[in-house]
Amino acid sequence: MRNLSTAPAAMLLWLFSITAGHSQSAISADYSCTPSAAYLSGSIQYDSSEWAEAAHWLRKAVDDDPQMADAWYNLALTYYKMGDFLETERLIERVLSIDPFYERAHKVLGMALYQRGEYPRAIKAFNYAIEKEGASAELRLSRAICFIADNRPKFALPDLDDILHEDPGHPRACLAKSAALIDLEQPAYAIRFLNRMLENDPANVQALTNRAICQYQLGHQEKAAADFVLAIAIQPTLSTLIARAKCSLSSGQFQAALADIRKAIQLDANAPMAYYVLGEIEMGLGKFESAIESFDIALHLDHTCLDCRILKSEAAANLTNFTTAISDIYSILAEEPNNETARDMLIWVYAKMDEERSLNR
Repeated sequence: MRNLSTAPAAMLLWLFSITAGHSQSAISADYSCTPSAAYLSGSIQYDSSEWAEAAHWLRKAVDDDPQMADAWYNLALTYYKMGDFLETERLIERVLSIDPFYERAHKVLGMALYQRGEYPRAIKAFNYAIEKEGASAELRLSRAICFIADNRPKFALPDLDDILHEDPGHPRACLAKSAALIDLEQPAYAIRFLNRMLENDPANVQALTNRAICQYQLGHQEKAAADFVLAIAIQPTLSTLIARAKCSLSSGQFQAALADIRKAIQLDANAPMAYYVLGEIEMGLGKFESAIESFDIALHLDHTCLDCRILKSEAAANLTNFTTAISDIYSILAEEPNNETARDMLIWVYAKMDEERSLNR
């Protein structure tokens, strides 16, 4: 079973982030009562980026007045800033239970769902926000990014084309368009948008990284290497190191891939994608037990990583642990009955098991 991809995908989850807006420090004109001291203190702490203190005071504010939508909204933004996206979702749902038409609530809900990998639900939230608040470039871009993350890049193109028609140099839209085109196997076309970005910002690490991926896909190894070197010289980011490791892995340059992925883990020891790629490299080297350990770490950090579970089952089969491999695949199919990769892996594992039995007769 092949476990090396022919080319790395754009590092979308690291290259893009949907950012929250500012706290509503100015009290809503519709709020008829004098705001509590706790609410004002929480807003001040939020604007000072003191998230824990802001959460403390805003919790007190909603305890004082459970019907104050502004306090619940600011509390949701605070938890978003702290990286607790599940709690953000819960708090935004409380806002909407108080005021179903609360401005910007569906945008923040979409942001939280995106961060949790709930892309279809995030798209629905952004659809609602666009319907109620208007098709701003920010909301259309957010929806497009979700479509790309959900492996539906062609559905991102209308939003991106509209944004770029209005503003041909919009940097994040250019970057998102390049990512969509890379996923659609149009690297030469993607380079046009990356070059447009780099004309205005030659040191843009994200654009250099995606252009390196495009050059790699086109077979221009030297150009890809040059863009990677420049990007890493400017700033050695997690996404750039993982992207170069994937390129090296696809070319069979295992030691170069290992060097980059170890640097990536040094930068962020809690990045599940880094351990997933480490597992891929170890698979390529035939170190199947080590690969299983790496996939287990990735799954501990992100239990939704089905690719980790699929490759982990392949590693188990290569160790002739067929019972575990088959059990793991059936657990995936129980969740996603139409997962073609898992189905193909199941066939491969059974074939591998038959081959092993034949050898032992």
